[in-house]
Amino acid sequence: MRLIIPILRLVRIHNCLIAGAGVWIGGYLVYFQENNLRLLLASIAAALICAGGNALNDFFDIESDRISHPGRPLIGGTVPSYLAIMVWIVANLAAVVISIFLHPIQLIIAVSAIIILVWYNVWLKRTVIWGNLAVAILGGAVFIFGGLCNPQLSLKFPGALIPSLFAFLFHLGRELIKDIADYEGDKSQHIRTLPAVISPLGSLILASFISTALIVLTVYPIWQKWYNPAYGLIVVFLADIPLIGFLAFSWFAQRLDRFALTATAMKVMMVLGMAAFLFGRK
Repeated sequence: MRLIIPILRLVRIHNCLIAGAGVWIGGYLVYFQENNLRLLLASIAAALICAGGNALNDFFDIESDRISHPGRPLIGGTVPSYLAIMVWIVANLAAVVISIFLHPIQLIIAVSAIIILVWYNVWLKRTVIWGNLAVAILGGAVFIFGGLCNPQLSLKFPGALIPSLFAFLFHLGRELIKDIADYEGDKSQHIRTLPAVISPLGSLILASFISTALIVLTVYPIWQKWYNPAYGLIVVFLADIPLIGFLAFSWFAQRLDRFALTATAMKVMMVLGMAAFLFGRK
């Protein structure tokens, strides 16, 4: 029992819940019933894959996390390293078993996501931009994964496609901000992330460009009236404007701890962006 809380911290349970919610919203946006069992199973599978990926990430990042994230369970010793691997195995096995009962394409996506996360932790994270792109692709895929619970409507526009695109851009910008926050820890382990190659300032410029493009794109559905007015109110006042504020905050206070705060705040904005689609569906 004493390991339950540390394990929940290891898998970053809030991230897992966000992934599961993203899948559910992706299905909801293609006009699926809220209490659909297949959609619930898909959400659980995505949450488990996220949990496994986070456990594996902490296992591989022990040395760099001593500098960047000293409070994580493996660093503090509240969870032994071997248990992180066990969590990864059990979570992914459960996700695959659940996905067998879904559409074949969903099973393929689930297995592909597991492989990408292993590839990310073993190699991609230590490359320039490719690791960021992998995380962004997986972040966008959760909505498509949910939409595929009804294959006939999965490509219905805007459906799950628009939130998938927005999630891709949002995760890409946030990953660059996170890399700046982790710059010292990654540099100590000779990890060649983008800030280490082009400088933290160069990464901030790119992250700002991507985030600005996203903000502009989020306004387009309002003009096209794809969603009801709740979408516009939430996305503009609770997501876009705060994002602009935190980007400005990052520019005027270029300290690593401030970038970490911005990355955390962006996670809240991600949830609010999902709420915009949830309450904005016509």
